[in-house]
Amino acid sequence: SKYEPEVVAYFKEIALKSEFSDRVRSKPRRWSTDMKIYVDGYCPEYLSLELHMIVKELNDLIDPIQIKLVSNRADANYFIFLGSMTDFHKKYPTTDLQLLKRNLGFFQLDSSGKGEMYIDMVRTEGDELAQMHLLREELTQSLWLCNDSWAYPESIFYQGWTTTTEYSEMDKKLISMLYN
Repeated sequence: SKYEPEVVAYFKEIALKSEFSDRVRSKPRRWSTDMKIYVDGYCPEYLSLELHMIVKELNDLIDPIQIKLVSNRADANYFIFLGSMTDFHKKYPTTDLQLLKRNLGFFQLDSSGKGEMYIDMVRTEGDELAQMHLLREELTQSLWLCNDSWAYPESIFYQGWTTTTEYSEMDKKLISMLYN
């Protein structure tokens, strides 16, 4: 392996486990087709710019799939909802309302190659940095890097609350390990 043992250990923690489950996968999952994102709800310009920057950064790290923003809902296989927890739950009733109440951002993926996420724009109102962090964290975890960890405070996967808006070198290695 071209990765150091601590990178491999962190990868296993992030890619084989899930934040809301004790189950450990025997092998990592990943998107096998392009991720086509449709944004729904209220998306202020600063979040739109941040989303475009995150997508570019991820596409620079990932091969062979691409992450694309689409303007037609029917073309999407991934949905980002920016709004209230209750509005998200109305649109996506399969989500666990108790999990939404405990989280300012949330994502879920299914085995058919689809997923959705939300950022609670009501509870984070006025905190642009928190919204940008949540956008990056939830979208990145939606690549099937589903767990959080206490190991690296500078990581986007850090369990504690931060407003990190950049990928650490460790984060970039994990993303590359999964897709390249």
